[in-house]
Amino acid sequence: MAAFIGGVEYARTTVTDGKYGYSPTFKVPADDPDTPEKEGGTSGETIVFYVIGLSGGKYKVATYEFEIGGVTNLDLKVTDNVDPEISVKPVKSPTSKSSITLSGTFKEDFLEKIEVLREGEVIATASFDRKKGTWSATVSLVEGSNELTIRAIDMSGNVGTTTITVTYQKAAPAPAPGPTPTPPEAPSNVRCVSSPNDNTPVFAWDPPKAEAGIKGYYVRIDNGEAKWIGNVTTWECTSPVKDGNHTFYVRAEDNQGNKGEWASCWFYVDTTPPVIDILTPLQGVVLGTGLHKVNGTAYDVGLGIERVEVFVGEKRLDVTTTVEDGTVSWEALWVAEEDGRYTITVRAVDKAGNTEEESTWVEADTTPPSLTITSPKVEVTNERTIEVSGTFDEPHLQSILVNGLPATIEGNKWRASVTLEEGSNRINVTAIDSASPPNKRTLIIEITLDTEAPTITDFSPTEKIEETRPTIRASYSDNIGIDTAKVTILLDGTNITSAATVTSDAVAYTPTEDLEPGDHTVTVRVYDLAGNKAERSWTFTIERPVNYLPYIIAGVVVVVVVIVAVLALRRRRP
Repeated sequence: MAAFIGGVEYARTTVTDGKYGYSPTFKVPADDPDTPEKEGGTSGETIVFYVIGLSGGKYKVATYEFEIGGVTNLDLKVTDNVDPEISVKPVKSPTSKSSITLSGTFKEDFLEKIEVLREGEVIATASFDRKKGTWSATVSLVEGSNELTIRAIDMSGNVGTTTITVTYQKAAPAPAPGPTPTPPEAPSNVRCVSSPNDNTPVFAWDPPKAEAGIKGYYVRIDNGEAKWIGNVTTWECTSPVKDGNHTFYVRAEDNQGNKGEWASCWFYVDTTPPVIDILTPLQGVVLGTGLHKVNGTAYDVGLGIERVEVFVGEKRLDVTTTVEDGTVSWEALWVAEEDGRYTITVRAVDKAGNTEEESTWVEADTTPPSLTITSPKVEVTNERTIEVSGTFDEPHLQSILVNGLPATIEGNKWRASVTLEEGSNRINVTAIDSASPPNKRTLIIEITLDTEAPTITDFSPTEKIEETRPTIRASYSDNIGIDTAKVTILLDGTNITSAATVTSDAVAYTPTEDLEPGDHTVTVRVYDLAGNKAERSWTFTIERPVNYLPYIIAGVVVVVVVIVAVLALRRRRP
């Protein structure tokens, strides 16, 4: 026996005990020191055992590796529960011979013996040729009917049998001299008893009446030479007969040498198998959902087509046929139950029993492609041309269409440029596979093109003011909305946004300290949700306040001086 590990043969596999059909132990060397590439098995490999050239079993190495230089013992059960097939060729019956030779064919790789039994008793053991599949045995007959059983036994004890009945009659004594008898009549019920696809046909007939008794028969086919076959009522042609129409002839000869008339029968030989042509589906095509048609033609040059069978895997389909000028057109319908590869086999059988098969294979794909859109990630934009992109998962992808136009595909990614119109835009992305009919998946996104900038209004203060802590504000608006995260307000070049109050329609800022008198510049910058920008700057002035204190002091001084002067004049008067 031989063991195979990872496709490498280990010829030194041994069997320690047991017999085929029992449980011997196979020892497989884990490493062959004489062959560098035979370094033993590894986890996940399969060991295949062969028994007399035939696969006897497998052992899956699942949990360990073979030890280098060691021996791994594996138990394998080899079983055979198939009975041998055996047949026996027809022989002359009745016969005047007390001993005859039986022969036939068998099918069994492990044949042990062939025996011939009569009434349950073994009366002969046959010799056989294992390579040719033939056997023969010499059997002694008892007078009268001999019901013989041929029994084939294989090495596992399986038994196959066939039977044959042979009648033994001792030869009749020669007739006494007398007048010449009437020649025998022609045999009746002449017929071909074998199938038309057998080019060594077998014939049978009923014996005719003969005053002097039947000595035997002559046979011939068509205009061939007549052949003496002895006193039998069946005959197998020993030379192959060409396909076509033929006539078989047989006539009897009595024991006085008188020959009767020829009797005949027509027969037909057809050993040519039909011709099959599968029209649809084409090999390798990918089929989608729904009913699929399997159709084609079948033609036979002989007796014609008997039937056409169509299989998908092991499932047989219902077939409808039509015939025109000898050609059979056939058709079957089929629905794929799941995705995967299917083998379609078409078998045509002609009326002679000849069979022909043709096969093809298809892929079934009933699942729509997997499709994603990864860009754009925004719902509004101010760019007239954008790139739409994403990924897909589909083994049989045919195309990806973006608004009806093919996208560029690289690996499992796709991309396409799309030109937008002002306002709302709908983008349709459709993935289509190559199945027939195709499977499709469509994704739709909405994106708005807005190229109009926001409007800034109602900004203040804008004139001269005396207040040193004025509220600075501006209002703004946009048709799609303001991105409040991008609103910016500058005062004299300083970004004061973090201290300002920002809403969706205005920004306001009130200083926490007095502003210096003089001119101040305010800049407000806003973006809408599409990224359009608007900016507005303006200036206001804080006036310096009038200082009245010097004037007040001067007035007080004047008043004091006047009072002092008046008092001085009064003192000088007498």
